[in-house]
Amino acid sequence: QRSLRLLLRGLFLKIHIFFLYHFSKICKLFILYFIMKKSLITILKWIPAFIIFAISFYLSSQSTIQKIPAFPHADKLVHFVCFGGLAFWVAFGCNLSENKKIKILLPTIIVSIYGIIDEIHQSFTPGRSSTISDWIADTLGALFGSFVFYLVVKIITKNKDKKSNTK
Repeated sequence: QRSLRLLLRGLFLKIHIFFLYHFSKICKLFILYFIMKKSLITILKWIPAFIIFAISFYLSSQSTIQKIPAFPHADKLVHFVCFGGLAFWVAFGCNLSENKKIKILLPTIIVSIYGIIDEIHQSFTPGRSSTISDWIADTLGALFGSFVFYLVVKIITKNKDKKSNTK
C-alpha cells in the first residue's frame, strides 16, 4: 500500500508539472501573438485575466480553501462568481468587434475550457474533488460574465454616441 501511495504521489507530481508546463507554454504563445501584433494595449488588456487564471490555478492546487461561505451549495456560487469575473476580463482582453453572439460566446468557451482543465487539475489535488456540477457552475458563470461585459460595453458605447450627437 505504501508503494502504491508513492506511485500515486509521483504520478500526481508528474501531472501537476505537465499542467504547469503547458499552462506556461500557452501563456508564452499568447505573449508571442501579442508581440507580433505590436500592441502594448492589447497585451495590457489581458493582464487581469491572466492574474485571475494564475490565482485560480493556485487555489485549485490547495487541498483546502479557507473562508468559503457556509451555506448549501456555496461552492457552486463561488465557482459561478469567480468564473463570471474571469469571463468578464477575458472578454475585455478579446476586444472583439464581431457580432453579439461571438462577443458573448468566445469568452464563455475559453473560460469553460479552462473550467474543464481546472476540474481535471483539482481531481489530482489531495482533499479536492472534480465534479461536473462545478464545471456547469463555471460555464454558467462564464456566460453571465461575458453577457455582463457585453452589456457594459453597449451602455458605454450608447453614452458616447449620445455625447457625440449633442456636440
